[in-house]
Amino acid sequence: MQPLYASIGALIIDDIIYHDGTQVNNVLGGGGVFAIYGMRLWLDKVQAKDVGYIIHSGFDYPSDIDNKIKQLNISLTSIHHGDKHTTRGLNTFGADDHRDFEYKHPIIRTTTGDFSDDWIQSIKILHLISSPERVTEIVGEWKRREGLLNSIERTQFIWEPLPWACLPENLSSIYNAALMTEIITPNHEEIADMLDIDFKKLLLENKNDFKQTVEYCGNKLLDGLYVSTLVVRASKYGTMIMSKSREINWIPAYWSWWDVNDQAHVVDVTGAGNAFCGGFAYGWIKTQGDAVESSYYGAISASYTVEQMGVPSFIDGCWNNGLDPIKRLYKLKNLIPFISYKTKTNQCSIDDDNFEELMQLNLSPLSIDMAFRLITKNAATAAIVARPSLMNATRQSMGVTAVRHFTTQKEAEPKEKANSIINSLPGNSLVSKTGFLTLSTGLATFMISKEIYVFNEETLVLVAATGLLGLLLKYLREPFNGMANDHIQRIKSILVQAREDHKSAVQERIEEVGQMKDLVEVTKALFELSRETAQLEAQAFELKQQVAVAAEVKTTLDSWVRHEANVRDREQKQLAAYLIEKINKDLQDSKIQQQILDQAVLDIQRIAKTN
Repeated sequence: MQPLYASIGALIIDDIIYHDGTQVNNVLGGGGVFAIYGMRLWLDKVQAKDVGYIIHSGFDYPSDIDNKIKQLNISLTSIHHGDKHTTRGLNTFGADDHRDFEYKHPIIRTTTGDFSDDWIQSIKILHLISSPERVTEIVGEWKRREGLLNSIERTQFIWEPLPWACLPENLSSIYNAALMTEIITPNHEEIADMLDIDFKKLLLENKNDFKQTVEYCGNKLLDGLYVSTLVVRASKYGTMIMSKSREINWIPAYWSWWDVNDQAHVVDVTGAGNAFCGGFAYGWIKTQGDAVESSYYGAISASYTVEQMGVPSFIDGCWNNGLDPIKRLYKLKNLIPFISYKTKTNQCSIDDDNFEELMQLNLSPLSIDMAFRLITKNAATAAIVARPSLMNATRQSMGVTAVRHFTTQKEAEPKEKANSIINSLPGNSLVSKTGFLTLSTGLATFMISKEIYVFNEETLVLVAATGLLGLLLKYLREPFNGMANDHIQRIKSILVQAREDHKSAVQERIEEVGQMKDLVEVTKALFELSRETAQLEAQAFELKQQVAVAAEVKTTLDSWVRHEANVRDREQKQLAAYLIEKINKDLQDSKIQQQILDQAVLDIQRIAKTN
C-alpha cells in the first residue's frame, strides 16, 4: 500500500532544557516525526499505511526509538549510515514558550531522491520544514519527477519555514519559495522576524491585543505573498487562517490558555507546531482544501503532543489514554448536541456521558447544526438524538407549564364568585333563576320524603365527584388550551424553520450544480494547462541541463588555462636556473676571470681620468 501523506522533515533525538533549568535527554523528536504523528492519529490500523516516512539513522541509533516508530505501523523506508551519528539536537526554552534550537550532531537530510517512484505518484500532500532554498530544490525536483512519471494527480505541499531562515534579507526568497507550495505556515514570531518587526514592541503598541498584532503581520506579509493560504500558528492563542482575499478566521487551541484546569494538561510544547502541520495536512486532503476545517484537525493533533514530553503515547490503539481525536474534534467545534443551558454564564456545557450515543448515530456536522437550530434558546435540557427523547422532554415541559398556569392564577373576589354561581344557573333573569332553584329544591325534598330517592353515601360520592370534575374542567380548561396552543405554535415554528432550511439547502445545491455546468470545458482547459506546464517544465529541465553543460565546459577551459600557466611558469624557472648555472660555470674559467679583471681595470682608469 502506497502512502498518501508524508513528511520530508528529519528524525532528531532531542535533549531539552526548560525555562526552570530542568533537562531531559534522549527524547524522540524532529519536525518530520511530530508531523507524521499528527497525521497518524487520525487513521485506524488499516489506514495507518497511508502515512509515509523516511528514516536516516546513524551507528548510534537507539533501538527503543526505532521500536516506538515501528509500532505506528506506517509505511517506512530506513536508510542506515554506519559512518555517521544519528541527528541529535538541543532545545532550550525561554519565556512565553520561546525556543532556541541547535544541532549537537549534524543533520542527515532527506532529499527527493530518497523517495521511490511509487511514493512520488501516490503521495497527495508532503510536509516540508526547511529553508526557502531547500523548498525550491525539493519541490522543483519533485515536480520534475512527476512529469517524467506522467503522474495523474500532483502532490500538494505544506511548508513550515525553519526559524533561523525567517530573516528580512530572505524575504524575497521566501516569497519565491511560497509560489511552489499551497500552504505556508510560520508561527507568530517567525512571521514578525521575516518582516523585521519587533513583535513584543508591536504588541505593546496594540495595547496587548495579541490577535490584532498577528493580523497586522499577516496582512503585511500577504502584500508580497502570492500563496493561496497563510496559516499562522500562534501558540496557546490558536491559529489564524488568512486567504489571499484577506478573509481572517481564528481557530482556538484545544487546551484553553485562560482555563487553569486546561493548562494543567500542557506539559511540553516541543513539536506542537509540527504536529499541527501533520494534522492540517490530513485535514487538507479530507476536506478538499478547506483551510479553516483543516486547522481544527491541526489543533487536535497539537493537543496530544503538548500533554507529555516527546511524541504522544500509543497503547492498544489509544492515544494518551484520553478521548479519541474524533471526540476532541467534536468538542472543539462545539458540535455535540447534548448540552445544558447555564442561565448565569449564558454558556453551554458538554455532556460527555451521551457522546457514545451520538457517535453510534453517525450524524454529520450538517445534521447536528440543523438540530441546534431547532432547539429553543431557553430550553433547560435539549435532546434531539431520537424521537422518544424529544417526546419525554415535551411532556416534562407541558407538566411544568401546567403547574405554572395553575399556581399563578389570580384569586377571585367573593362577589365575583357569587355572581359566577348565579350566572351558572339556567334562566335569563333573577326571577327565573330563583324559580328554577326553588323548583329543584322542592322536587328534591319531595322525592326524598316519599323515599323515591334514598340519600346515602353513594350520593355524597357522586356529588363530590361531580363537583371535583366541574372544578377541574373550569380551572384547567384554559391553562390546557393555552398550553396546547403554545405547543402547536412551537411545533409549527420548528416545521416552518425546517422547511425554510430545507429550501435553502436545496437552493444552494441547485446553485452549486449550476456552477458545475462548465465542468467539462474547465477540465479540458485544465488538462491543456497541465500539458503546457509539463512542456514548460521539460523545457526548463533541458535549459537547466544546457546550463550545466556550459558550466562543465567553462570549468574544463578554466582548468586548461591554469595548466598552460603552470607550464609557462615551470619553463621560465628552468630557463632561469640554466642561465644561473651557466654563468656560475663561466666564472670558474681563468680566461673569463682575466677578462673581467682587465675590464674592471680599464673601467677604473676611465673613471680616474674623468675625475
